[in-house]
Amino acid sequence: MRRLPGGGPASRAGVKVGDRVLAVDGVPIGTLEDFYRRVWDSVRPGERVGLEVRREASTLEVEVEAADPHALLRLDHLSR
Repeated sequence: MRRLPGGGPASRAGVKVGDRVLAVDGVPIGTLEDFYRRVWDSVRPGERVGLEVRREASTLEVEVEAADPHALLRLDHLSR
């Protein structure tokens, strides 16, 4: 992860900047596009999703509560 919104689902689950997500619910991912496609196409907001995360030399399993993608993508500066 290069950036994480403060207070977002991944941050709350303990994912940190610099972590690399290797799999979503056991399905390997290779790109950021793969990550979003897997999460947003298969998980509803509020559901839990398992992430396999590489942090330095360790591999971690974390569970994240999926958020509404529309809320995450909202551009507040456009509504001003």
